[in-house]
Amino acid sequence: MSRAAWVPRTVVRDGVRLVCRDGGGPGRTVILPHGLAGHAGE
Repeated sequence: MSRAAWVPRTVVRDGVRLVCRDGGGPGRTVILPHGLAGHAGE
């Protein structure tokens, strides 16, 4: 079994830029965002 290379992706929507890596494959899409509970000023 060979490993797929990570392909960098950038999506911009409504002024928000999301940078991610696509590992390919037949599995479901998983998004693991961080920092949703607060901000740097807390």
